[in-house]
Amino acid sequence: MWLLIDRSSVESYEESLGLLNDVLSDHGESCAVLYVAVPAVDDAEPTLDTLDVLYNVLLPIALRQPTLRVIPVFEFLYKDEDVASIAPDENVLCGELTPQSGGFQRMMQPCGQIPSLRRVQIPSVVAPISTSRIILPSTSSSSNAWSRDEDSLRFKNVAVGGTFDRFHAGHRLLLGATAMVTTQKVFIGITSDKLLQNKKAKELLQSYEERCDAAVRFIQTVNPTLELVSAGPLTDPRIPPLCATEENFDAIVVSEETIGGAHEINRVRAELGFHPLIIIVVGLLSAAAGEDSKLSSS
Repeated sequence: MWLLIDRSSVESYEESLGLLNDVLSDHGESCAVLYVAVPAVDDAEPTLDTLDVLYNVLLPIALRQPTLRVIPVFEFLYKDEDVASIAPDENVLCGELTPQSGGFQRMMQPCGQIPSLRRVQIPSVVAPISTSRIILPSTSSSSNAWSRDEDSLRFKNVAVGGTFDRFHAGHRLLLGATAMVTTQKVFIGITSDKLLQNKKAKELLQSYEERCDAAVRFIQTVNPTLELVSAGPLTDPRIPPLCATEENFDAIVVSEETIGGAHEINRVRAELGFHPLIIIVVGLLSAAAGEDSKLSSS
């Protein structure tokens, strides 16, 4: 089944959340994957606003069906292709959250030829929750200087880290943001099985190999233009990760709860004489909805 999710005008974010909840209730269990278009502003390269759109797309899903396989489809990566070339032949909810005049509207037209297509009007968030931010290096002489006003949110080599056990919406936000901002290479630091030995209910955790495979495949699916997506184990919190000890990284993507680790990585890089990493921060899903529990991005 294909389901085209269309933008429409509604009164509030709560109304749009309710509509999406209804769709997930009716079709979520029978759906294998939800492909959601994430538009760039003014058909341009991605910005912090694009990250906020991704957050607001994933928030209702996180609250309603957090483990649903959601694949964000970034418009700027597929300007000359249609969504049929991205989505495999399986049960799919195919979503469009984009202005009517956007290039992605043309991309979605082939869906109209599918007999089982249902069109459901679901808006993007009317008053978007803004959660994304950039922490710039404190040294203006940095060789990887980035201008908030002049540069798009795109970097050659980007790092990200986490445990990524039993993939959920929080993981998709963190890794989706990483795939969005990277032009060449991504390195994913993944918590090793050894570090999780003392974790509660460790017998329920997926193995390092399973978690590594899921994270790498997700980023490759979201951004197939990348030259390389690699991963390695985080085995000891006392040992700096690869992005701290290798110079050719430009940025790191973290959640609000792991900013401290990014600052520590930059401290190590400074000691080695490397330029500091630009820190890209994504919000915690469910925090905006006042939930006591949170979907950790790690």
